[in-house]
Amino acid sequence: MVPNSTLTKKCQATIPKKIRSYLGLKPHDKIYFKVSEDRKVYMESMKKKTIEELAGKYHHKARKKAVTIAHMNKAIEITAAEEWLASTQT
Repeated sequence: MVPNSTLTKKCQATIPKKIRSYLGLKPHDKIYFKVSEDRKVYMESMKKKTIEELAGKYHHKARKKAVTIAHMNKAIEITAAEEWLASTQT
C-alpha cells in the first residue's frame, strides 16, 4: 500500500511515518514543496547540509572557474565578521 494522508478541516496533512523516517524528519523540521507543470508535488527536507553535500547544486552556468571550498569558507568568515561588527555598533 502506498502511504497517503487526508487533509484536515484546516487543510493540514500528516506526513506518513514511513516517509518521515526515510527523510529523517523530526518535529519542527522545515520541508520544501515543488509543484511540477504536470501537477506532481515533490517534497524535500530542508535540513542543513554541509558545503560538500551542496557542491555543484547551485552551479552557475556562466561561471568559468569553480569556486573552491576555501574561497567559500573565507567569504563566510568575512560575512560573519562584518555582521558581528555591525551588531556591536548598535
